[in-house]
Amino acid sequence: MSPIVHIVNVGSATRESLANITEVLEGLDFSAADGEYSFGIFSVKFSTDGRELVAGSSDDSIYIYDLEANKLSLLIAAHM
Repeated sequence: MSPIVHIVNVGSATRESLANITEVLEGLDFSAADGEYSFGIFSVKFSTDGRELVAGSSDDSIYIYDLEANKLSLLIAAHM
C-alpha cells in the first residue's frame, strides 16, 4: 500500500480498452511533507464537481486532495 494515488484517463469504456490508455498523470501524494508517516489508500472517489479527490486510508482517516492546487487540502482524523 502507498499514500501515492495515480490517476489514469482510460477514455470511454465503449470506445477504448484498458490497453488504450490515453493519458498517465503524475502520482498524487497524500502523505505529509515530512514523509516519515506511512499509510495506504484503500479507496478514492471524485467530488461531484471533479475538483477534489476523497480518499479513505489505512490510518482510519479521510484525506481530501485538491486537484486544481495539486496538494492535500484537508485531513480528517478518525477518533480511536
